[in-house]
Amino acid sequence: LLWEGAKDKPELAPQLVFFGIARNYCKANNIVLDPETDFGRGPVDFKFSNGYVHRAHLEVKKLHNGKFWNGLDRQLPAYMASDEVEKGWFLALRYRTGKQWDKRETELPSRVHAAAAAHNRDLRAALIDARPRESASKL
Repeated sequence: LLWEGAKDKPELAPQLVFFGIARNYCKANNIVLDPETDFGRGPVDFKFSNGYVHRAHLEVKKLHNGKFWNGLDRQLPAYMASDEVEKGWFLALRYRTGKQWDKRETELPSRVHAAAAAHNRDLRAALIDARPRESASKL
């Protein structure tokens, strides 16, 4: 669902996969999940809410996106500030192999901690390794 042959699909594809999976979990737990909610600074990828007090934002970025760190350092905190949300998640998707992507993956926890402190927000991150794997039947 994340690949078109040898080419990774646009960020919308993993967002739709996430929405398709998370939607029923949220529904079962009385959590409202809104995709592409715009608070005047552009649309955050997902907003979760259970009443007004319990709200969070989720931003999805490919690790190889040229604006990857901007998504964490500026974009997600701006959305959170606009909506007065304290909790945010930054979901990184790794599609490529290489030292520069290893470096970004390694730096992610410390950069999240720094962004959380700089913006006085509860920021967390998760990384999904979306690199293609050889089928076990071919090993």
